[in-house]
Amino acid sequence: RKKSALAQVTDEKVAPVPLRRLTREEYNNSVRDLLGDSSRPALAFPPDETVAGFESNNIAPVTELLVQRYMDAAEELAARAAAKLDTLAPCADAAAPEACASDFIEHFGRLVYRRPLEAKEQQALLSVYRDKAQKAGYAAGIQLTLEVMLQSPQFLYRLEPQDGAGASARALTGYELATRLSYFVWASTPDRQ
Repeated sequence: RKKSALAQVTDEKVAPVPLRRLTREEYNNSVRDLLGDSSRPALAFPPDETVAGFESNNIAPVTELLVQRYMDAAEELAARAAAKLDTLAPCADAAAPEACASDFIEHFGRLVYRRPLEAKEQQALLSVYRDKAQKAGYAAGIQLTLEVMLQSPQFLYRLEPQDGAGASARALTGYELATRLSYFVWASTPDRQ
């Protein structure tokens, strides 16, 4: 009996997918599309690696300088975003700011991470918000949460995790496919659709 084409593909052993870090152009375009911020902070990052004439950060090392620049950019972007919380993270119910923060984390986090957040990720981000908001209020809590999101591997890298070494091929999820297509066509994150 003949196997279907999909069954044949999933039986094949495949090489691991490279870990793709956003290029400077992709980073700038992503924060522009997510936050409406066209300041182009990635111009301060070290130059991207070039492989066969294409910008690619598949094997480029992450240096202390790059980590510092990611942190500086996240802080600056989050501070500017906090100035317009009425559009980014509005909270109609002043009596329930944590519920607003939870909603922001769930919905905006899906855009930043390019997929729905796992429950443990949502709880970790809500904990960041809660710790800061208790000391400095709603806006400061959202600002720090956004800083954490913009420095996370889920934002800085285009992740397509496998289930162990030498795993069989698997179909991309809808979110992974949308991410691949969006960065290929627009060099930016998928839109809100």
